Amino acid sequence: MSDSAYTVVFAEPHTLTDGDQTELEISEYDDFGSMIQMELTDGSTRSVGKQLITEIIENNWPLESLWQPCMLN
Repeated sequence: MSDSAYTVVFAEPHTLTDGDQTELEISEYDDFGSMIQMELTDGSTRSVGKQLITEIIENNWPLESLWQPCMLN
């Protein structure tokens, strides 16, 4: 399972993202007014200005992963 709890979407590709990607998976974040401090999935932290981020999406675990097949008689 992934350790990412959120997806940060940047307005433009960022040095934290891979190449021309605009999305970054993170574990946690804190909102400090004009800055967002993010805990990356490797445990390190980075801060970026809010103006660079378009949205932060909470990743929900898919319900299918919780479903266990069973035999009905």
